[in-house]
Amino acid sequence: MLLCTYVIPSQVAMFREFLEPSASEFDLVVRYGDESGDQYDDRNSPAFKTSARRRMAFVLETMRANPGETILHTDVDVIFCGPARQRIEDIVSGLDVVAMRASVRMNVGFMALRSTPTALELMETIVADPGGFIARDEVADEMALNVYAKRMARWGFLPQSEYWNLGFIYRDTRDLSDIGCIAVPPEVRVFHACFCRGMEAKLWLLNRVRELLDQPAPRLLVPLSPAE
Repeated sequence: MLLCTYVIPSQVAMFREFLEPSASEFDLVVRYGDESGDQYDDRNSPAFKTSARRRMAFVLETMRANPGETILHTDVDVIFCGPARQRIEDIVSGLDVVAMRASVRMNVGFMALRSTPTALELMETIVADPGGFIARDEVADEMALNVYAKRMARWGFLPQSEYWNLGFIYRDTRDLSDIGCIAVPPEVRVFHACFCRGMEAKLWLLNRVRELLDQPAPRLLVPLSPAE
C-alpha cells in the first residue's frame, strides 16, 4: 500500500511533525505544491480550488504508476495513532474505494482506492469533474468523490471508532476554546483534524492528540482549551 499526500508550503512543518513520522508503516509518495496561504480557513479561495484539482490529479497519477497497489490518500492534518495498514487493506478488499466518514459523506482527505478499472475510471471522472463540483462547491473534491463514487463504484466507510475526526463531534469548528473536551476512543487508529478551521487551531489540536498517545491506555480525554 502506498500513502500519497499533497503538501503546500504552509503545510510542510505540519507534515514533517505529525503525518510523516506517524506513517512509518506506509511507503510515502509526496507531491509538493506551490499554492499560497494556509487554505484551512477559506475553502472557496482560488488556491484551495487549485489544490483540490491538483491533489486529485496526483492520486490518479499515483494509481496509474502503481498498478495492483492500494493507494491511500490522506490530507496533511492527519496523525496515525496505531497500526492501520492491514486493517485498511482488509476493509477495501472487494470494494473500489473506502473512506473516513464525514457525517453522511466520504471524507476525501482519508480514502483508500484499489487499482481496479472502476476505481481508475472514478478518479478520471473526478479529475475531469464534468458536473463542475470542484469549481462551485465549498467541499470541492469531496463533493465530486461522493457524487461520482455513488454512481460508479463499490464504496464503503472505514469504521468510525477506528478512523476518527473532529467532525463527528463539532461541525466547522473555529474556536476550540468553546467546546470543552472530547473523548478519543482507545481503539482509534487515525485522527484527522478536519472541520477545525485555521492552521493554528489544527497544529494545537494535533499536538494535544499526540500528547495523549504518549499516555497509557485507556486514552480517554483531550482537553480542548487553547488558553491553557
